[in-house]
Amino acid sequence: MKLSAPAASAGTSWPPIASDSTERSTTNTSGAGAATFTTLSLPSVAASVPLLVKGLIRKSAGATEPCYLGITLNSTVLISPGGFATFSSVNRAESGHFEIYIPPRVALYQKSVQYTATTHLASSATPVVYTTFATAADCPDVLTGLTLKGVSGNASITFAIKDIRVYSMG
Repeated sequence: MKLSAPAASAGTSWPPIASDSTERSTTNTSGAGAATFTTLSLPSVAASVPLLVKGLIRKSAGATEPCYLGITLNSTVLISPGGFATFSSVNRAESGHFEIYIPPRVALYQKSVQYTATTHLASSATPVVYTTFATAADCPDVLTGLTLKGVSGNASITFAIKDIRVYSMG
């Protein structure tokens, strides 16, 4: 499938189908009580249409623990909060961005949603990349909602996300 954008000209862009520009943060340490960062309504996205979700992430210094991002599509939890570390376990501030690629939903390929976070320190030019695939459940066929939840590894660490954008690639 080819990704297409409007012809390049002044003032044009590839608009997201859903977005949230507000920074949301948590110091919650419970996966079961994970803080909801954002819940986005999506136009009914057919199974044949892939999506790309992008956003900014950061964690503060405060303890030697990582932070975790949970991903839910419609009401199906694909990556549970507390299940996949997004940052290192080093006591330091880190920031970066994340991407969630949701491919076409077809039989036998339902567990292929990929989550990648790239973080770095101001003092280092070398990024750290964390990546995983959603294996908790099959991805729903038609997508109508996206929820992102966060868990901090320690109440002394602030975990935050901002500028979430969902793009249709179909």
